[in-house]
Amino acid sequence: ARGPAALAADTPPAVVLLDLQLPGMSGECMIEQLHAAAPHAPPIIVLSAKRDQVLEAVAAMHGVATVLPKPFPVDDLLCTISHVLAR
Repeated sequence: ARGPAALAADTPPAVVLLDLQLPGMSGECMIEQLHAAAPHAPPIIVLSAKRDQVLEAVAAMHGVATVLPKPFPVDDLLCTISHVLAR
């Protein structure tokens, strides 16, 4: 499932991978909808080709677990997911 609908599933996701460049909706808006759909939303990992202090601040303000800059090796993604789930 995609977006907030994924949180309504019988088994919600353990982690959300979110690219900020979404068609028709900003990543920030999606984060807000995810938190509104489930007060205890799963951790969010933002995937972004853009990485700067503003993005880091916005991500932290919205409760994002971490930002993973693109491109990245699959092993880095798996390591990041494991690290976030271990928190």
